[in-house]
Amino acid sequence: MDNPTTRDFIRDRAMIRETAELYFFFCDSHESDGVARCFAEDGLFRSLTQSEMLLRGRRDLEAGFRNFTKWGRCCHLITSMNIVLDGETATSRLFAVSYVAGAAKIGDPILVRGLAYSDKWIIEDGRWVLAERVHEALWQFQNTLIPTNLPRSSSSLET
Repeated sequence: MDNPTTRDFIRDRAMIRETAELYFFFCDSHESDGVARCFAEDGLFRSLTQSEMLLRGRRDLEAGFRNFTKWGRCCHLITSMNIVLDGETATSRLFAVSYVAGAAKIGDPILVRGLAYSDKWIIEDGRWVLAERVHEALWQFQNTLIPTNLPRSSSSLET
């Protein structure tokens, strides 16, 4: 790896952001092994909101995220992220919104959640990975799923 004084900070920030996006992609596509690969070998995931949620190491992370797939369909969106680099380590604060739709049947509940993540990053095997991720649920509301068909055009409504 490069000397920390000559590192490309723009590239490092982009690589960290890419891993943050991959984390949510793998969560949403129910690829628990992919989620685990976003973490360091002995990475840690814990929750401020639910203290019983604690996963340590890739094997534990993969098993834990496999259990999360029981929630059904979901979608996460990063709303904002601040990254602070310090050589070959970094910290970040990330805000996100998640939609949890379960089986996604018309009339079923859908949860919409505001989330925050406080992260510590390291370089392991030449790539930025999460050394520690602290999850926090900030708010949540529930609504009802409606049909996913596109609305009919106004011209088709007139006939």
